Amino acid sequence: GSPSGEPWHRCNDYCFQDTSKWKDLGPKFVLQCWRDYHMTGDENFLRAVYDIMAVVMDTTEEFDRDRDGMIENEGFPDQTYDIWLASGVSAYTGGLWVASCEAMSAAAGIVGDRNTVQYYHRLAQRAQEVLVSCLWNGQYLDYDNSGAPHSTSIMADMCAGCWYALMCDLPTPLPLDMTLIC
Repeated sequence: GSPSGEPWHRCNDYCFQDTSKWKDLGPKFVLQCWRDYHMTGDENFLRAVYDIMAVVMDTTEEFDRDRDGMIENEGFPDQTYDIWLASGVSAYTGGLWVASCEAMSAAAGIVGDRNTVQYYHRLAQRAQEVLVSCLWNGQYLDYDNSGAPHSTSIMADMCAGCWYALMCDLPTPLPLDMTLIC
């Protein structure tokens, strides 16, 4: 809804951006499912959401336009930060993507889907290589690799994927020494 809206008369005033192309929602959904399983140990829950997690990951992977393992932003506000532009590889969505690949691999291991375990673990490794090679500037991750004036900015949530991974005992989207800097 909207702060100025009538919540009982109008269910959703939000039409500022097309959320169907946001790059962070799918990875965050998968990470939240893994987090809930990790915190509760409820295997029935994980099995209930596993097929949905797989569909979300398949759909999100379509944002990897050049097939290098990393999803790319498209130069419009295509993530939760409604007016922040990102192009190409970005620290925020890229880190979430790598972490969600590891979460999907771990979930597949619990439900016994061996092919998926290997697929997403390898995809996470490939995506991590892209994340580091494109964005690591020797001190921190750049915001994105667009070359725009803001591309070397630091975003508060740029290591959200690292946080999720550390909290849920997953391999981190960055090597540990880089993760600790974030």
